[in-house]
Amino acid sequence: VMVPPDPKRLRQRGFHPAGLLARAMGEHLSLPLDPRAVRTARGYPSSRGQGREARRERLRGAFKVCRDRVQGARLLLIDDVMTTGATVETISRLCLRAGASSVEVAVLARAQLQVAVPVFTAAIIFWMLCSHMWQEQTHTSETHTSGDRSGLAV
Repeated sequence: VMVPPDPKRLRQRGFHPAGLLARAMGEHLSLPLDPRAVRTARGYPSSRGQGREARRERLRGAFKVCRDRVQGARLLLIDDVMTTGATVETISRLCLRAGASSVEVAVLARAQLQVAVPVFTAAIIFWMLCSHMWQEQTHTSETHTSGDRSGLAV
């Protein structure tokens, strides 16, 4: 499963970094991806510059977990960047309450609140990776005939 996107940021960016990463990891590890297991219940503002408690508060009620999709499952929760861990902690708790047997977390970059340069560098590398994958997907979907959907992610 992946950290679901904030709808406003998804519209602004045109892609979801954690979703692209989760799809690529799922394909590489031959693991199923269920984008509907965890959903955004409401938009949540950017947490840039906020501490751990403020981030936790911002996320209250922001996500919903589909019990039928996670019950008894061992989950791998994917996000692009983790700063305080508030987002993955919130979603992990919700998944466990909904009956998941375990939740492991994988992130592309681990940021520190006081250090901006490494996060910026990781963000650029990740953005380049996502852009490349998005372009490949767009090109692949354009070249498939309408009846042949093999190789396309759902």
